[in-house]
Amino acid sequence: MGCAKAFLFFFNFIYLGVSAAIIFVAAWLIKKYGDITKITTDEYTLVPCGILVGVGILIFITALFGCCGTCRDNKCCLSTFFALLFIVFTLEIAAGVMGYVYQDKARGFVNDGFVDAIKHYDDKDSSLDKAIDDLQKDLKCCGSKHPTDWMNSPYFMKHLGHYPKSCCAGELHVCVPRDFIQGGLLGQNN
Repeated sequence: MGCAKAFLFFFNFIYLGVSAAIIFVAAWLIKKYGDITKITTDEYTLVPCGILVGVGILIFITALFGCCGTCRDNKCCLSTFFALLFIVFTLEIAAGVMGYVYQDKARGFVNDGFVDAIKHYDDKDSSLDKAIDDLQKDLKCCGSKHPTDWMNSPYFMKHLGHYPKSCCAGELHVCVPRDFIQGGLLGQNN
């Protein structure tokens, strides 16, 4: 096997590993944050994870064509490999541009959904409450933009100005302003 062939085979072997990692991460995100669909008003919240699975599969198939074409000196496999590689590269550029262009709209969906979810938080261990609590604990945040997002919620009124425990740093029985995490879900502290 020549130097160029060995390099191409090694590159495709790494490509196989990367595709497996992408599929694994996407599946983990779906499992970990599957309940987030209860929080947001957008029914397409987990679509990016599904797209990641599809991209991982496409990259895996591309790498298989590259490995087979390299080992067998098959021009058809290598041509298919380079065509698929071009498609993947083009899709990556398109995804990056779309992500940049629509980032404000995505933040708006997340903000609107989270603010609406806060209005329906009732501290009765519902799936919505669990999703909000898990998200705030995992991301170490409180509210959508700021902890004051909770001030007009029925929970805040019912519990005499106390915040949910997931807003607090540490395990406390009652969460009051001096104890809560300052940043909101969208990372703004003002």
